Amino acid sequence: MLERAQVSLQGDLGSCEEIRFVGFGGSRVACELLARHLRSGRVGVYSDEVALRGLDKGCLLAVVSASGETKEALYLLRAAARRQARVAAICSGGRLMKLCRQQGAPCLLIPFRHSPRASFPYLLRGCFTLLGLCTGDRLEGLVPRIAARWREARQRNALRKGVRGPSARLAQHIFGGVAVCHYYEELGPVAQRFAKSLAENAKEPSLLFPIPEAMHNYICGLERLPGPRPVLLERGRTPLRQGVRAALEAFYREKGLRLHRLQVGQGLVGEAGALYELELATVYLAVLKGVDPTPVPNIERYKALLEL
Repeated sequence: MLERAQVSLQGDLGSCEEIRFVGFGGSRVACELLARHLRSGRVGVYSDEVALRGLDKGCLLAVVSASGETKEALYLLRAAARRQARVAAICSGGRLMKLCRQQGAPCLLIPFRHSPRASFPYLLRGCFTLLGLCTGDRLEGLVPRIAARWREARQRNALRKGVRGPSARLAQHIFGGVAVCHYYEELGPVAQRFAKSLAENAKEPSLLFPIPEAMHNYICGLERLPGPRPVLLERGRTPLRQGVRAALEAFYREKGLRLHRLQVGQGLVGEAGALYELELATVYLAVLKGVDPTPVPNIERYKALLEL
């Protein structure tokens, strides 16, 4: 899907020194992965008026909304345009595309599936394209590698009689309890996407515990949590990380619980591969619970109440 994603540009982007991505929910994940991967002051991710501070001609405010209908995204693009700031959008159409045309702002059009979370490959391709056009950072070469990683993940999780793939095993581990996801700081975008998909697909709450920080405070909250199902997103084998993992396993073992571990590969390619398997696990969990992953009535209600 990623390799076949067609992105079309309406308008002229031009170069810039800084990109401030604005995104919400499922439309935000691709931006966060890029910002974490690049680790430079040239790319940031925002969700409110902080994005408008200090905008100058060398800065581009890039509003990302898969549907093109996100009210907060529309509000921030209008606010930036009123300040005569440079703006652009990545969307599939909707009011955001129309607003760009009214403002004479460039717009990268992407395909759209039934929801932003399902449109993640298109959003990622759109962010790659915008980044390359504006800053010269060429990440398009990662597209075939990410697509290959997703094909491998699909094969590992193919349904076979008597065999459970890694995503199905993770879903079974969480089923009947509350996922407690431990993760290293650099894997924050992956962990957050996992929590969002647990909520949207499986209608399942979860807790995110960054480590080792969580072991010095957050973990006290487990004393009253019914049915914790611990998960560790791990990467690397430094002495500190090995020590933290061993302590974490021992901690849960004392409570009669098993720590489910998922190794995340290096770089953006490894993180994208992990996202595929985690997303699939949340769909499997929805099946186990007998819930439909598609409707999101609480989100729709929030949107109806939001006035901007």
